[in-house]
Amino acid sequence: MRFWLPKFKKTEDELETVTDKWNYSLKNMEKLPERPEKLNEKIFDELYENAKINKLKTEDMKAYSKSILEYDDVISSLRFVEERARKETREETRRETNKEAQIKFVRNCHKYNMDIEQIAALTDLTEEEVSDIIAKL
Repeated sequence: MRFWLPKFKKTEDELETVTDKWNYSLKNMEKLPERPEKLNEKIFDELYENAKINKLKTEDMKAYSKSILEYDDVISSLRFVEERARKETREETRRETNKEAQIKFVRNCHKYNMDIEQIAALTDLTEEEVSDIIAKL
């Protein structure tokens, strides 16, 4: 790639294609005090952002790196909490669905005159829980 950069002689005003703009950027990056207006396109955002970061002094680079690590920690924590909330929501939904199925089963057993002790044995509910469900029917 470097072999053609010395041959690239266009000025900022002569840039027409994206290739021209990339060549100009790569050849003049170190000399440019700031991003030229002609290169203010989304495709160059990351290039010029990284160039800015690479120009930081050692102390500023350490602070920048530390802030990136802290940001990553926050994002990781948020993702962990979000996943935990999803898991708890799924578990709660499963319990509610299971509870609804148990109520329906108790109602059907009661409809066929099964006694509370038998229903409790079939559902793994206590006799008190079965009685509460029947009382609410």
